[in-house]
Amino acid sequence: MISRNSLPKYKAQLGISKSSTFKRSTPAMVEMEARLAEVRRVAAEERAEERRLAAEERAEERRLVEAIGGRGEGGGEATGGGEVAGSVG
Repeated sequence: MISRNSLPKYKAQLGISKSSTFKRSTPAMVEMEARLAEVRRVAAEERAEERRLAAEERAEERRLVEAIGGRGEGGGEATGGGEVAGSVG
């Protein structure tokens, strides 16, 4: 049994912080945290790339709609170029 007075020594031997029992300073924890940070960084880069590609697709769709819609504005395309539907020419 560890006495209350020897607990700080015991924690120090194990590399455990005096304020908690979380072994943050062990090499295994440092390595695990580094790997987790790398995984998060890669995931963030992938999400950013997906957002960039989606934005490019939306921009391309807008350009196509504007190119098609720009010529047909005013409704003249449906009747053959400005004629009133049903009129006799």
